[in-house]
Amino acid sequence: EKKPLSPEEKLVGSYEAKKGGDTEKLVLLENGKAQRNPQRFGLTFGTWKLVGKENHVVFGLDTAVYKIEPNGDLTMITRIIDGKRKEQSRQLTFKRLKE
Repeated sequence: EKKPLSPEEKLVGSYEAKKGGDTEKLVLLENGKAQRNPQRFGLTFGTWKLVGKENHVVFGLDTAVYKIEPNGDLTMITRIIDGKRKEQSRQLTFKRLKE
């Protein structure tokens, strides 16, 4: 009998967003580690955690805040830089990839 997935377990997986002509990939791993692969910059490593109903993904000094959509996609709604939320003029949605 499988136990239901925790909110964190539900987020584990790969996501993709189209930004201009580029595709950016975001991978959330079970151990709280994250990988981002924007085509222009190459692979970067970070961490993620669930904060209330938001998913906070940290790369360096930059925290991206994602809203979890009902279908499992992630929409970046804001960033936290120097402890302050900076609203995004354009929200970017990362589509969940089928594994």
